[in-house]
Amino acid sequence: MMSERRVAVDLPPGANSNMPLQRHRVSLRGTRSPSSLESPPASRTSAVGNLIRAPGVYVGVAPSAYIGGLGARVTRRALGISSVFLQGLRSSGLATVPAPGPERDHTAVEDLGGCLVEYMAKVHALEQVSQELEAQLRAHLESKAKRSGGWDALRASWASSYQQDVKVLYKQLSGSELEQTDVPMGTGLDDVLETIRIQWERDVEKNRAEAGALLQAKKRGLENTLHDAKHWHDMELQNLGAVVGRLEAELAEIRSETEQQQQERAHLLACKSQLQKDVASYHALLDREESN
Repeated sequence: MMSERRVAVDLPPGANSNMPLQRHRVSLRGTRSPSSLESPPASRTSAVGNLIRAPGVYVGVAPSAYIGGLGARVTRRALGISSVFLQGLRSSGLATVPAPGPERDHTAVEDLGGCLVEYMAKVHALEQVSQELEAQLRAHLESKAKRSGGWDALRASWASSYQQDVKVLYKQLSGSELEQTDVPMGTGLDDVLETIRIQWERDVEKNRAEAGALLQAKKRGLENTLHDAKHWHDMELQNLGAVVGRLEAELAEIRSETEQQQQERAHLLACKSQLQKDVASYHALLDREESN
């Protein structure tokens, strides 16, 4: 003979049958009595033996094997089922006198169907409350998103100010036009500094190569100029040596001519003195002859 289980659930004072509890969902697997599902929960009374339960109080009687076959599944979500309500279900069981077999089975099925209808109504109410909460949460998130949309302009202004500061700093540091650089905007300061360092190293290498080429060209130009100056100086020295040789030859010739002229002058002076002597002796002869 199957054992019996009777459960009595008393609602709290001032609560109706459609009051939404904490978020829960209860589903019972098994057969339900059509007659019990048609009657509304508020107008239903259950009689088990000589006990009469008012609306809001449900008594279920079913064989334990039948209840085990139905299997109760309780799903707790964000709000969960109140542990107090579950403890009330466990502590409010009433001991009743078993009724005869057919009446007892019919009453148990009817009470079980009533409990199922009540739970389904509460689940429906909880689903409505959940939908309302989801709608409110969605509206709150949308309003928050709309309020946060004002950050776009501030973010854009900060980004533009940051880019302008980077441009000014780069112009101050590099001293060159910004279009000649590949500084990425909108990146971190480390990336900007790394890019500037790489650009500077590239510019230093380029300037070093250009300076080396310029120095080599200057060196070659100065060497060529020095060689040309030396060659010209040698040619000038040769020309000046030739001129000096010619002038020395002329000077020697002039000296020889001068010596020759001096010799001729001395000879002429000697001839002159001889002639003067001859003239003086001739005058003396003439004077003697006249005096004679």
